[in-house]
Amino acid sequence: MNPTPGSITTVQCTPNSWGCGFERDWRCVWYILSCDIISFQAVLQNQQVKVDWTVLCKQEADQCIVQRSIDGTAFTDVAMKKGRPVINETESYTATDDVTQVNADILYYRLTTVLKNGKRSYSTIISIRNKTGLNTDVQVLPNPVRNQFQLLVTTNVSTVAEIRLLDGNGKVLQTNKEQLQPGSITFTYNWTPSLLSGLYYLRINIVTEYLTKKIICDKIVGCLVPQDNSCNGLSR
Repeated sequence: MNPTPGSITTVQCTPNSWGCGFERDWRCVWYILSCDIISFQAVLQNQQVKVDWTVLCKQEADQCIVQRSIDGTAFTDVAMKKGRPVINETESYTATDDVTQVNADILYYRLTTVLKNGKRSYSTIISIRNKTGLNTDVQVLPNPVRNQFQLLVTTNVSTVAEIRLLDGNGKVLQTNKEQLQPGSITFTYNWTPSLLSGLYYLRINIVTEYLTKKIICDKIVGCLVPQDNSCNGLSR
């Protein structure tokens, strides 16, 4: 009789190349925990770009890196924040980028989060118009629209802007309101899957000023693939 209580079980032990040297029942399971970027926004004021972001990490984040580009392709690090030891809760961060010496009409930013295990997550790229003139300016990028587009607004007032999406006949499909601050700010919208290809308009009301921008959704370019059957206009 075996004097040791319990049972003895033979388990399979196989080599692997993605974590532990050997996989043995439940003690070595390979998985990657994510760090989701909930929001990412940049505002230009007095040649200083203030970048704010919120993340929800399921594993402790090591650091958050803000990167800037002048062409939307090649990025350089401009700010880094050490990650806080918080998991499964939203955490907000902020950083500032001095662009006084940057000669470019449009600045592009993205956020990289780095987990303790080295895994990286990238945000969508946002754009900021690098100018501080007093005139109100609105730009839509890209156009024609793919999955989403960005609305770049430059103004010298602090107010709430009313943004309406209209079809080619002038029918209002959606109305959004956005808080503006003096300087340049970018809003990112997802294109509604159920809207057909064709010509649309964005009508932006800022105080007493009305600006209208054309938006083209082209089947050849490809609009967002439907994920449900709703028709919600624009979504953030």
